[in-house]
Amino acid sequence: MASQALSSLPTELLLALTEFLDSEHYIRLSQTCSLFRYLLFTSPRRWAFGANQDVLVPHSGLDVTLTQDHGADASDLLYDSVITILEERNGTVRYNRVYRGLRSRGDRSVVGGMPLCVLPIGWKQRTNPSMAYYEIKVTSTHDGTWRIGLARDGYSSVHPVGSLPYSVGYCSEDGSVALGHRDGERFQFAPPWKSGDIVGCGYLVDQDETLATVFFTLNGSWVGDAPYVITSTPYDYREIWFPVLTSSVGCQVQINLGQEAFAYKLANSILGDTHLVTKRLWSEPRCLDSTLATSDLVMAPNPLPHPSDPYISADLPSPYTLHFPDNGSTTARSCFSTKPIPPHFYYELVVLDPGPNFNSFLSFGLATKPYSSFHHIGWDAHSIGYHTDDGRVYYGAFAKGTKYDTELELAGVHRGTVLGCGYDARVGSVYFTRDGRFLGTAAEGIWGDLYVAVAAIRAWKVEINFGKRGFVYCPKEKDVGLRQSSPLVPLQRTPRI
Repeated sequence: MASQALSSLPTELLLALTEFLDSEHYIRLSQTCSLFRYLLFTSPRRWAFGANQDVLVPHSGLDVTLTQDHGADASDLLYDSVITILEERNGTVRYNRVYRGLRSRGDRSVVGGMPLCVLPIGWKQRTNPSMAYYEIKVTSTHDGTWRIGLARDGYSSVHPVGSLPYSVGYCSEDGSVALGHRDGERFQFAPPWKSGDIVGCGYLVDQDETLATVFFTLNGSWVGDAPYVITSTPYDYREIWFPVLTSSVGCQVQINLGQEAFAYKLANSILGDTHLVTKRLWSEPRCLDSTLATSDLVMAPNPLPHPSDPYISADLPSPYTLHFPDNGSTTARSCFSTKPIPPHFYYELVVLDPGPNFNSFLSFGLATKPYSSFHHIGWDAHSIGYHTDDGRVYYGAFAKGTKYDTELELAGVHRGTVLGCGYDARVGSVYFTRDGRFLGTAAEGIWGDLYVAVAAIRAWKVEINFGKRGFVYCPKEKDVGLRQSSPLVPLQRTPRI
């Protein structure tokens, strides 16, 4: 512990210290560094939120009162600048205006005084070995909107979190997620929340201890991962993230940074569970359960914790027929297999009803659990999916997929089209097929507890075949799992911010 505390100091400083300190004082300095690091990373009082003229912070620094009252013009929209973007899609040219820094006059954000960090490996005081997390509870007698999220140091106090670069926010009024790196663009994400709810925000560190996926919780239940990966390290001030909350009205906010048990149980555990284990991919092959049989696979809806919402679930007339009814929703709904796939696996989808042409498409592939219910396959981290609207493959990429099926636009997807997805654990390769034609290896090096995943927007109906009857495409050794089978598609992963 002592040597670790000093190992992060610059080499020049270490050399200078050894010239002036004997071994006893050197050890004492090391112990002092350890103590300061312990106080810095574990004391709840370090989270005293920075105040501005509209914020009152009690002595504890863990409860915040926002006092702003901007009158009738509080809802007036403001923005920093506007740009016009030219977009071309399927031969149609459109001009879109993007308002940067869009906000309401009454919006105020409060930023934590210290970063939200995952402690380095070896620190016994850390609560969860892979997670940085906090929760809030808003109490207000006024109708307003709130956001919870993360941002880099120096975030503006008059912009809602998620409206500026290097920030992300979960919005109360409609459950959307606001992405700062997309100029505050908002996407359907999870259920809305209100005053009195316990809302959490955190990030889960990946294998290399620097990449992390942001996620949100509501009243103790995980609701979704934000659709991108961040970089985070407690040793680099440029890559640390701070807790941020935003309110449009006066309110009181209780902040829990670990001084009390979290409503989200996994944040209290040092063992990890579903979110910490199955959500991850592996960096190398492991021994998979070869006893798993495709006959054991059935599909089930992937609902949010509010299954009564008609926009969330898909209907399953049978375990092998997936029906995504058109309820007027323009957000994706998904179904997953109830068990992970075996080491060598292939399945096909037969399109029974391709749905309407406008703003309607299907995605399918493989993914880990849990998975954000409103996301197409391939949008969440640790998932890969083929999309029928553009023939692209998305590999943990929310904004941009990579060209894959270049002939899809000409052939189209219609009633009777057969789509397939295969996996080989020897090299962790994933590939897709269409109407019996091998489309090439989409990616390699993917290992983990992978599940069959299918999602759609609006009225799609497909039948899934796990091998109970013959496949249109017959998996071939030259196609499956061999690096020489076809050139690898250089997939674009989720953008880091």
